[in-house]
Amino acid sequence: MTDKSDKKTSEYWLYKVREHALALKDVPDALKTEELCFAAVQKFGPALAYVPEPMRTEALCLAAVQKCGYALEFVPEAFLSEAVCLAAVQEHWVALGCIPESMRTEALCHIAVQMSGSALEYVPEFMRTEAFCLAAVESDGAALEYVPESMRTEALCRIAVESYGPAIEHVPEALCTEELCLAAVENNGFVIEYVPESMRTEALCRIAVESKARVLDHYPEKFREIVKNLLGK
Repeated sequence: MTDKSDKKTSEYWLYKVREHALALKDVPDALKTEELCFAAVQKFGPALAYVPEPMRTEALCLAAVQKCGYALEFVPEAFLSEAVCLAAVQEHWVALGCIPESMRTEALCHIAVQMSGSALEYVPEFMRTEAFCLAAVESDGAALEYVPESMRTEALCRIAVESYGPAIEHVPEALCTEELCLAAVENNGFVIEYVPESMRTEALCRIAVESKARVLDHYPEKFREIVKNLLGK
């Protein structure tokens, strides 16, 4: 039996992929022309996944990652050139994670971290210098999770929690001072969950309540009546 899709013309499919790029997956391979594939990836980069491998040229791959950086996941290894990787990371920092670690240059990592500190997750460990980690945390406090523990200084942790309270979860307990915990809770009351129990003072609980952190289980039992009254329960 002949598949109905085989009776549809290249012009029909060109119209479909220009409207919805992922329609490319329904196109018979025999009808996947260069023009059709370019139209798909220029609409939505990850449509590259539905381009037959023999048709994934360097030009097509470059067009795909320029549209959507994480389309790099579908680029054949032979075309993971410096230009293609650079274009991908410049479009979206998460593309750094799709590049083989041996090809993650300092320049690529620097671009990614400047876009989002969370890109530090994909920076090879030997490159995570104090300067790199500082740049990452200044860009996004959540990046503290990916800073080597030996580099999590009190100053670095303060920068992280002041901009992103939940980063307190990744602060070494020895550095969880009253001042640091206060900065984290003032940023986000719900992070009282990650504050060491010995540091959950009445004052800190009151600040958390003001931030509408209503999860009673996160407050020391001796302060729960105070919290209930503050919440009007």
